[in-house]
Amino acid sequence: MTHVGHRLDGVVGAEAELVEAGWFTFAEAKRAEVPEITRAILDEVEARLKGGNRPWQPVPFYFSRGGRVYREAIA
Repeated sequence: MTHVGHRLDGVVGAEAELVEAGWFTFAEAKRAEVPEITRAILDEVEARLKGGNRPWQPVPFYFSRGGRVYREAIA
């Protein structure tokens, strides 16, 4: 269950991404209607936390080009 601190009626679109932010478990977030890039980053964060979140690991960099999403590791 999420709670909205303040609602802006009629605000819809990419610029309103954080209008209704909420806290979710990884399982809840994966069931939510979210963009594919958000789902990919959730998977990445969950795997890193399960693996001990070693800060010396390469950092993932996601970007899209030509309609495809790419992941590169930044060391």
